[in-house]
Amino acid sequence: MPGAWPSWGRLWKRFTSSGHDVPTEPLVSVIVPVHDVAEYVADCLDSVLAQDHRRLQVLVIDDGSSDSSPEIVRRYAGGDDRIVFRAQPNAGLGATRNRAVQQATGDYLFFLDSDDRLPKRAISTLVEAAERTSADVAMGPLTRFNSTRRWLPAWAAELHRAPEFHQRLTERPELLRNHYACAKLYRRSFWAGQDARFREGVAYEDQPLVTRLLLAADGIAAVSDTVYEYRDRDDQSSISQRTHTLADLQARTTAWGLARDVLADQPEPIRAAWLQTILGTHAHWYLDNDAISRPDYWQALRDGVRALDALGQPSGPLPPARELALELLRADDHAGYLELRRRGALLPDRQRVVVVGDRFWWQPQLDDPSADDPRRPLSEAQVGSRVVFDRARWTAGPALLVGGSHTVSGLDAGGLDVRHELVATGPGGSRVFAAETVPNQECSFAAVLDGEALAALAGQPGELCFSVRSHFGEAVLERALPRPAKWFAARRLGPAVHAGLVLLPDLEAARFSLSGSPVAVWADRVETTPAGVVVGVRAEGVPVTALKLGSGTTLPVVDGEALVRMPAELAGRDRVAVPVTALGADGVERPLYGQATVGLPGGRVQLRPGADGALQLVAHQRHAELQDYAFGQDRLELRIGAFLAPGWALSGVRLRSREETLAAVRAGDGRWLADISALPEGGYDLVAEFTGDKGVRVARVAATPAYLETVATSVRVGDLLWRALVAPDGGVHFDAHPEDLTRLRGQ
Repeated sequence: MPGAWPSWGRLWKRFTSSGHDVPTEPLVSVIVPVHDVAEYVADCLDSVLAQDHRRLQVLVIDDGSSDSSPEIVRRYAGGDDRIVFRAQPNAGLGATRNRAVQQATGDYLFFLDSDDRLPKRAISTLVEAAERTSADVAMGPLTRFNSTRRWLPAWAAELHRAPEFHQRLTERPELLRNHYACAKLYRRSFWAGQDARFREGVAYEDQPLVTRLLLAADGIAAVSDTVYEYRDRDDQSSISQRTHTLADLQARTTAWGLARDVLADQPEPIRAAWLQTILGTHAHWYLDNDAISRPDYWQALRDGVRALDALGQPSGPLPPARELALELLRADDHAGYLELRRRGALLPDRQRVVVVGDRFWWQPQLDDPSADDPRRPLSEAQVGSRVVFDRARWTAGPALLVGGSHTVSGLDAGGLDVRHELVATGPGGSRVFAAETVPNQECSFAAVLDGEALAALAGQPGELCFSVRSHFGEAVLERALPRPAKWFAARRLGPAVHAGLVLLPDLEAARFSLSGSPVAVWADRVETTPAGVVVGVRAEGVPVTALKLGSGTTLPVVDGEALVRMPAELAGRDRVAVPVTALGADGVERPLYGQATVGLPGGRVQLRPGADGALQLVAHQRHAELQDYAFGQDRLELRIGAFLAPGWALSGVRLRSREETLAAVRAGDGRWLADISALPEGGYDLVAEFTGDKGVRVARVAATPAYLETVATSVRVGDLLWRALVAPDGGVHFDAHPEDLTRLRGQ
């Protein structure tokens, strides 16, 4: 089925047919061309050698460097036999990659530029996806970074919202947006079978080739975790940062022409998806460049764009400013384009949207305004709106609280009557839930969705989908509720059970949904007492006589209640999770479903739902939770609860990013103080250090329900806007960025 991960069957068959009893970790050939990158290559190789996938062949070829790059690489090769180093006279990036491919012996190929770097799990994430699906190509998003910040491009966030698998590119043509050689894993047998070779002696040597490979791939696995970090050099010395030169523009339009030839006989959706990228983004790297004032540069770009017209139209409408810019380019109205550019009509920060009646209009803010300034009505698809889903939790009832924001890019909503609604749709019909608008934040919303109503809409079984319907004055805009934001408490959102129906959130798909399925046994009440945790048990059909913890402790159920204490067999274990199942009077063992997360006395054992909604008992030997926090003028105050087995102590608390680590100071009564006034912008995990007889251990500080209620709030400290967030694993995360950057990312 398109979009779904296939079973392990294909993978298992491949291994068993080749004589292996158990799959082994495949060898990956990482290809790193090097040319005058002495300032960056150590950072690059450090990130490769730090990969948690250890079976690597790292092919580093120096392409005629004139600096100390070869000496740096030789030192690395001498310390790790996975690195294979070669040197050659300068031949260019394409030729160097082709030579490395010939020497590769891995099951997979991965291309890494020597000024870029990899997240720790980049290779393993792609390998797992490729092995699980038997895909020829696995791909993921890339982030960009420079000396001051790191960011995820909007196109990468949108394209790779969720893990997915497609047998052919025709099932998801939009993946052509990611048509760079990097951030992908290629099955080497597929590469060889396609006689794949990079063009040599030219720039943008990879894009026509990658387009062809994605079209030919038998299986494309896309992941949502970042798998590549692309460096924007501060000195603009990278080849891809020379868009102001005519030579770069000509190399780009040549690559467009070659890709056009590959796409000429492809179905219309494939051609349209590729054109959406080129005409919606890439062409504007040149239109927005100061060099566009030169007639030869203008003419080269015009010829390149007009040569693409034979492929048809983009897959969707373009932003109005870009649409107008392309119209002027095609009409060869160079003077008209330069005049609009001079007056600011095409600048990102000048784009304005106004509401007239029940329509949205594009009306840029111009220098020297006049009556004939450009103004266009917008179709619903052209309205650049963004829905961010950043709060969700179950409340008593049960009911689901959903919160986030719905913003229209360029619209000043302050003078409009703004209100929001949540629309839930399932087999049982649709229902509109009114949402409250957050005070002083017209575009933010919070709605409480009644669990009984959700269960009725979901059916048995069924799936509920959600959308946000926002009223900006008389104009109405409805968008699907997307996958939760990456740093978001909803990723800890478990299931809810109502009257024998479990409502299970899907947090991984591109759009948020709830599936409703009938269950035989569920916990309708879970509460802490001095003696332990009392679990109220309800069942359909056969009465429940006992609860079972894993394969060990059995607890009697009397009058519909069971008392759970700390099981002796879990004491002293580092961390363990065991299922909680129900034994019926008929002797059959059934999963027990529930929605609560509560701690047993002592705090280091929890009853909470697993990924499938069934209850688990989770025990920690070392556990720290953030119970409260507050920002001051220049400091962050933390209240942390530590729940530890005998022999362990909480010895330190730190804010930690990739580049910075700040130790908090103990202030007594579980309080810790951190002076954050000098910290640079970035993301900071909250980590705890434990000291015991077995040494020192470091672990993330976990979010508590009280903390989850405050996430996505922000406070200004100095020049930075600090936000309290939650990582996908439930750990506490603080984010510090300038206000404009935070708004731009929309996280």
